[in-house]
Amino acid sequence: MPPAGQMPEWRAEAGFWSRLFPGVPEWWVGVRLLALAVAACWFAATCARLASPILTQPRAEARIPAYRLRAALAAALALLFAAPWLNYTGTAGSLLFVVALFLPALFLRSVPIVATGATTRRCPDAALGAPLAVVAVWVAWSLAGEVGGLEASRAVDQWRAFVDALLFAARRGNLLAERYDTELSNLAALPFLFQGPPFWALGLGEPSLSSLQLHQVLWLAVAGLSLAAITASFLGPLPAAFAAASFLFSPFTHLMAVSAAPFVFGPVMTVALLLAWRSFARTASPAALAATGPLAGLAALYPSMIPIVAAVGLHFLARLRSTWSALHGAWVAGAVGLFAAVLPAFSHVFSFAEARHYLSFHGKAAYLDLALLGQASVLLMEEGRTVDIRRAADIAIGALLAPFAHSRLHIRIWGDTIFDPLTSLLFAFGLATSIHSLRRNPNARTMLGLFVASLVPSFVSPVDRVDVVHSVALAIPVALIAAAGLANVLDHLMPTLRLPAALVAALLSALSGHWLVHRVNPYILSASATGIALESLAPEEAERAVFLDYPVAFHSDVRWLYVGPMTAYAGRRPVGYWRWQGSAFPVQQFLRDGKDLVFWSPGLEHDLAVSRSLCAQVPGVTLFELRDPAALGRVWAANLSTARWEPRLEGGRWRLVGCGEVPQSHSPAAIPRSRLNSAETHAAPATARPPHQKLMDTESSRSRV
Repeated sequence: MPPAGQMPEWRAEAGFWSRLFPGVPEWWVGVRLLALAVAACWFAATCARLASPILTQPRAEARIPAYRLRAALAAALALLFAAPWLNYTGTAGSLLFVVALFLPALFLRSVPIVATGATTRRCPDAALGAPLAVVAVWVAWSLAGEVGGLEASRAVDQWRAFVDALLFAARRGNLLAERYDTELSNLAALPFLFQGPPFWALGLGEPSLSSLQLHQVLWLAVAGLSLAAITASFLGPLPAAFAAASFLFSPFTHLMAVSAAPFVFGPVMTVALLLAWRSFARTASPAALAATGPLAGLAALYPSMIPIVAAVGLHFLARLRSTWSALHGAWVAGAVGLFAAVLPAFSHVFSFAEARHYLSFHGKAAYLDLALLGQASVLLMEEGRTVDIRRAADIAIGALLAPFAHSRLHIRIWGDTIFDPLTSLLFAFGLATSIHSLRRNPNARTMLGLFVASLVPSFVSPVDRVDVVHSVALAIPVALIAAAGLANVLDHLMPTLRLPAALVAALLSALSGHWLVHRVNPYILSASATGIALESLAPEEAERAVFLDYPVAFHSDVRWLYVGPMTAYAGRRPVGYWRWQGSAFPVQQFLRDGKDLVFWSPGLEHDLAVSRSLCAQVPGVTLFELRDPAALGRVWAANLSTARWEPRLEGGRWRLVGCGEVPQSHSPAAIPRSRLNSAETHAAPATARPPHQKLMDTESSRSRV
C-alpha cells in the first residue's frame, strides 16, 4: 500500500528522485524499483528465452484476377481524386469517405492465395473463451460504475475535448478536413469517430458525457479482444486473457474510458494496424496489404501515432521482400489509399509552423494540478510558466520508468503506477527475455520495436515531468510484452499448470487493476473542487445547488477550469452555474429561484473572498468545508436558507465552519496580493467571448447547452 502523499511544489534544489516523483517518499520508490530490478535480473539470468515464433514468414503467391485488381485500383484512384473535394462535405460525407477508403481491400478480399510455411497452434476451448470473459466483465463493470460517474471531473483539462465534441456535433463537422480543436494543429477530428459526436450530428444519439463514455468503452472492448487475438498469434493462446486483462483494467486505460480526451484513438488504431500486419504475415493477404495503407494514413492524423505507423510500415516492407512482384497491385492500392486518407487534412489540419505547440512549456506540473483542480488561485498557472524548468534527462528517464513507476498526476487520475503490479513485474520479465532473444526471434524484434515507437512521444513533455499521456498506444505493447513474460514463466516455472496459472494471472491482473483505480488512487490523489461538490449532492438536491466560477475577464487561464460543462454533464443531474460578478452577491434572487446551496473552490475563495461577501449579506449563514477521501482537495459550501442540509459524504470528510474560519490555503506566495486586488472582476461582453466560453456561459441544463 503506498504512503499518503501531499500536493508538491517544485524546488530547484530538489534531488533527482524528488524531481521524478515529487510528494512521495524516496524510500518508497527506491524499494519498489530495486525489488523489481532484482527479480527481472534473476529471471533474465535463469529463464531468458522467448517462446519459439508463432508467426513465420510464409512463401506466398497471390493469384489476383485481373478484373479484381482493376476494380481495386480504380476505386483507390477515385478516392484519391475525390479527397480534395471532401472539404465541402459535412459529417455524413466524411464518414462515408472513411468507410470507402477500404473498398480496394474489399475487392481483393477473396483472392486465392497459395501459402506455405505459416504455422498455427491449436488451443483449448477454455483458453479461447477466457479473453472474451475478461472483456465482458470489464464492459459490465465499466457500464455499471464508470459511465456517467464523477471520475471525469478529476481530469479537468480534458473537458476541453468534451466542449469540442459538442461543437463538432452542433456544426456537423468534417472528420478528416477539420481540426479536433481549433487551437491544436496537426490533429484531425477523426478521433471523434470513436467518441460519438458524428452520430450525434446525424441524430443517432443525444449529446452527453455518458454517451461519449459508452462509445469509448465499447471501442476499448474491441481493442482488448483484438489484443487477445494478436497475443495468441505471437505467443499462443494461454497468455491472451492476461494481455486483455492487463490492458483493460489498468489505470492507464481507465483514463481513456472516463475522460473526454481522444486517447482511445491510440489503442484502437494500433490493434487495427497489428491485425492487418498479422493477416499479411500469415497468408500474404492482398486485402490486408491494401487495407494497411488507409489505416496508416488515418492513424497518422494523430501526431503521437506517427512512430507506430512507421514501425508497422517497416515490418510490412520486411515481409514484402519475398512477395513484392506478386502483390504489386495490392501495395499500389494501399499506397494510393494512404495518400487519399491524409490529403483532406493538408488544407486545414496540418500546420508545421504551429507544430511548436507540442514543444511549448505549459507550466510546472504541481502548479497546474493545484490550479486546475480549483485548489489554488488560477493565477498560479501563469506563475508556473514564468520559468521553464524542464530537464531533458529527467523526462527521458521518467518515460523509461513509466511502465513501472509514474509520478503522481492528479488531473490524470494516476497514482504511483499506470499499470497493475503484476503487469509491471511480468513486463520486466518479458522485456528482459525479449532483449535476450532479440537476434534469434522475430517476435522479440516486433514487440520491442512497437514498445519503443509507442514510448517515443513521451520524451517531449509540456511540463517539468514526464507526461505519458502523449504515448496513447503504450498500453498495447506493454500488455503484449507482459504476456510474453507470463508465457516464459509458464514454460519454465509451472509447465504442468499452464492453463490454470494463466487464468489465475489474468484474474489477479484484473483485481489488482480494479483495486488501484477504486481503492488506492482515490486515497492518494486530490479530487477537483467541482467533483467534490457534485459528489456531496443527492440527485434530488441538484435543483437547489449553484457552483460559482470566476468572471471571464479575471484572467485568460480561467477558460481552462471548465466549471460550466462539468456542472452540466458530470453529475447525476445538472447543477446551477453562476459567474461571480463582483462583491454584490444576489442572495435574494438565488433564494427566490430555490437556489440555497452555493459551492465555490478554494482558488475562488483565495482570489475573490467569496465567504466574506456571503457572511456580510447573510448573517448566520451556514458554511461547510468538504474534503475528498485523500484529504488533499476541498470545496467550500454555504446554505443560504434555514432548511437543513447535510453533505452525502462520510462524517470525516466534512465539517461546519464559521465565517472567520475560511483559510486561504495553497496560497501562491509568489503572486502579490496587489495583483489579486487589481484583477478585473466583471464579466466581458458576450460578443467578445470565444466560442468555447459562450458554451460554458449557457445555463446549466443539458438541453440548453
